[in-house]
Amino acid sequence: MSDFFREWSYAVRKLRSTPTSTLVAILVLAIAIGANSAIFTLTDNLSVTTPAGTEADKVYLIGTGPRDPQFQNFYEFDGAFGETIEQSFDAFESLSRVTQYWLTISQIEKPLRIQGLRVSEGFLRDIGVSAFSGRAFETQDFQPGAIPGAMLTRQTWQDGWGSSPDALDSIIHVSGKPHRIVGILPDSFTFERREFGIVTASNFKEDEMDGIYFWYYNMAGKLKPGVTEEQARAALKAIEPQLKGLETYPGYWDRRTLDIKKLNQNENSFVEDQIQILLSVGLVILFIAAFNVTNLTLVRLNQRGGEYATRAALGASRWDLLRISIYENGTLVALGFLLGIGVGYGLIQIVVTRFSGAEWGFLAMLNGDLGLNIRVLAWTGLACIIALLIISLTTLFFSNRNLINVFIKQDTRSATGSKTFHFITNSLLFLKIAFTCGLLIIGTFFYVSLEKVKDYQYGYEIDNILHGNINLPFYRFDNGEGSPELLPMLHSVLEEVRKVPGVEDVSYSKLQFPHWGWRQWIRLADTPKDIADSDLPESWKGIVYPGFFDLIGMQISQGETFTPIHNTIDAEKVTIVNQAFVEAYFGEEKNPLGQHVETSLMGTVSHFRIIGVVNNTHRWWRDNEAEPTMYFANSADAAARHWSWVYIKSPNWDRSVEQAVLDAVKRIDKENVITSFEPLGRLLDQSQGSFRFIVFIQTLVSSIGFILSCVGIYSAVSYSVIQKRRDTGIRLALGASPASVRNRILVRTLALLTPAIVIGYITVYVALVPMNKLEDQLYLVQPGDWRIYLFACLTLLAVGIAAALQPALRSARIDPNQALYEH
Repeated sequence: MSDFFREWSYAVRKLRSTPTSTLVAILVLAIAIGANSAIFTLTDNLSVTTPAGTEADKVYLIGTGPRDPQFQNFYEFDGAFGETIEQSFDAFESLSRVTQYWLTISQIEKPLRIQGLRVSEGFLRDIGVSAFSGRAFETQDFQPGAIPGAMLTRQTWQDGWGSSPDALDSIIHVSGKPHRIVGILPDSFTFERREFGIVTASNFKEDEMDGIYFWYYNMAGKLKPGVTEEQARAALKAIEPQLKGLETYPGYWDRRTLDIKKLNQNENSFVEDQIQILLSVGLVILFIAAFNVTNLTLVRLNQRGGEYATRAALGASRWDLLRISIYENGTLVALGFLLGIGVGYGLIQIVVTRFSGAEWGFLAMLNGDLGLNIRVLAWTGLACIIALLIISLTTLFFSNRNLINVFIKQDTRSATGSKTFHFITNSLLFLKIAFTCGLLIIGTFFYVSLEKVKDYQYGYEIDNILHGNINLPFYRFDNGEGSPELLPMLHSVLEEVRKVPGVEDVSYSKLQFPHWGWRQWIRLADTPKDIADSDLPESWKGIVYPGFFDLIGMQISQGETFTPIHNTIDAEKVTIVNQAFVEAYFGEEKNPLGQHVETSLMGTVSHFRIIGVVNNTHRWWRDNEAEPTMYFANSADAAARHWSWVYIKSPNWDRSVEQAVLDAVKRIDKENVITSFEPLGRLLDQSQGSFRFIVFIQTLVSSIGFILSCVGIYSAVSYSVIQKRRDTGIRLALGASPASVRNRILVRTLALLTPAIVIGYITVYVALVPMNKLEDQLYLVQPGDWRIYLFACLTLLAVGIAAALQPALRSARIDPNQALYEH
């Protein structure tokens, strides 16, 4: 131990003797290690299964996945398949059922609208969930005729009851049905990496689904001993023929197939691509930092060549020489690690605050415990070891005794310094420039893409538009979610809100954003009758309320818009299509007005007459191409008349106006639940959170790479100038002009920059264009856009020349007599 401290103290003294280079090395490593620790924190949060229960890692879900292998989504299956699957599928020890649903908790002071889980007996037991307070579900909570049990999360317990113990064993109404609160769930409970407000007990019988239009769920269980996941998947697909014909809606099997997956396991290819981008970025910046510190190590070796030669002459082994460097570089890496953890923590805080509210991408899938942990520290430590190995390889290379003698001989007898030294430093600088060029090109692509997304024109107004959500008490009516009585209630809410001072206009839509929707097949008058549904043309669809187009500034170019006449139960089935629909299916000569389109809306196939044409909306993630879209009146949605997105136009929106709107909604019915309102523009920004974070990381890393490359070029050229002072003095003494000396240095720098930039350019071009590596990550830009490549390459070239200019000018001002005398 005493030897360790003695050698470590010697390493510290040597590092203190060169404070500037030591500080630069620590800062470079800290930035790289900090970026990697932040990236590891994000990827760890996504890759590690959330502890939903002590046995959750052994539980698999049965559901459906897309037949197209390029997609990896996982869905619930049609409830009509449940009994057949239970009877025919024997790869699991037991099967339970679980489904996600939105619900309203009433019979409390302030009704809550939250997302919950409906589970059958055995599900919570299988995943190993126990109660934080009260008890977990028991058989009595599932008995027919008994009041079903309910377990609240601690957040719901706080919101609805102020965490009062009186909540336990009380009766609440969950979407109109009585439930008994039996326990409080632990904070760790999640399902599919998402948090829920309540879990309710259910037998999944049809009488429990009264008033609920869609009947879908997953099954869950543990594999039998000796059964693999692939065997279970094959057994599940083998029973598909038994299920065909039982589906509730036609065309169900056209795009879906049964599948299984591990509970809470992420299987989203888009998210996986984003994770790979982040990990690649972290690795590249680690290499750049390691190369920079390696260059500094080479400088120290060059300056201490006599010391190394003396040690070798006195019998020091190769390991002895390597150990000296490891102690010094290990100290640098350790200090960089400690400082880097702080940098990483700061980056994570930026993620939590600046990029919160992402609607899609990996940021939308992060759970609440985002922070440094032992796994992140371990991965960050591994990154430090990789950096230390890269740096120490230089010493290993020079620790050969014969090479040291040659190295020192060249330094002492040559006016230009060690050839080996310059070869290694230039090689590392070459790699660093190539890496930086690649990062700069990709970062520029992301930045240009983000700027276009930020200023994107969706085809409708955003300013002064507020956005919220309303849910009506459907459970009080015989037909539940599709009850006709809900339509006049929606209209009454609309009229009451419209009276609020400060509200200019108000309307509804089932579209969370006006450019969103869902795709489904269509049949036109000239569509052959024998075409299968899976081969039919498709259109986007959206459901809107009369007045919605006027509120958000969408223009009717032909025909008429929806009116109250179209929004009644018995109204004619009509539709408004966009301009892209007309261009795709009617062309310029055929008038679309009065034409009929056959399609399925909420499971019911009907013919709809076209009454109008509206302008296109655009989707930036689909290359700005407007796509055929159909809009339907709100009354056509017989499946879910109990809820809608609320759009309010208000130039003078403030807290008082919002409260007046909320009060107006409650005046119609006290059990109406409406969310707080947010500006539409802010919600659009939040929906881009994951994409903006990728751009932030790319921009940050490109900037870091830029700075490090500039530092590296400046350091390498400056040190070369110092090494060649005598050579430069001789040239000037023999009549060389200062301009020729300066240009000679700049030309040599250009000779190093140009091939490195070309290599970086070719590598990125091959990755982006022929290989399409970022096809699903870059929007509104073409991967082959030569202007971006040219800008990035010329920028790096100019910065590299600028970094070499100051040392070149200093070299041109050398006094020949002084230079010859100093040497």
